[in-house]
Amino acid sequence: MTAPMEFPDAHGSLRTIVEIAAPPDAVFTALSDERELAAWLGGDAASPAERQPSFYAPAVAIPGQPWRVGALAPDGSRGTIEGEFLLVDRPHRLESTWRASWDGFAPDRVCFELTPIPVPGGARTRLTVTHTRAGGRLRVTAMASRSSASEWPAILARLGAWVSPRTLFGVAR
Repeated sequence: MTAPMEFPDAHGSLRTIVEIAAPPDAVFTALSDERELAAWLGGDAASPAERQPSFYAPAVAIPGQPWRVGALAPDGSRGTIEGEFLLVDRPHRLESTWRASWDGFAPDRVCFELTPIPVPGGARTRLTVTHTRAGGRLRVTAMASRSSASEWPAILARLGAWVSPRTLFGVAR
């Protein structure tokens, strides 16, 4: 995984770009399946080798479908992230509301754009994340935007570790 590049703006949108050593379909599944989300966001400590496939059949994300997962908050405490899928274009684009317990469940919007990067012997994904602040929070200061943007590198590092051939637990997938 490459180091994330962040682009906060004065209007409250935060854009982060990263390359992940996994094909777009695997990244899309990790972003759209509640069980996958819970695993890499910190709500489920089970490694892929410990999971029972019969109990973790992939869910199909559809527009209007709500989701809710446990997650690690930026301060390391346990929290919750919930949302509703708004646009689902597998494996290219996923848009959702994004409400985090540590942020007062403000109804932000997050767009994930996945671009395949062909490489010899496999595939990588360029993931562009655009996080738009909700309503009255759109006109945040540049400092507040930078503070919020700093959460995404940690989130995307966990995602990259989850979907790449080795997980945080060192288990080959």
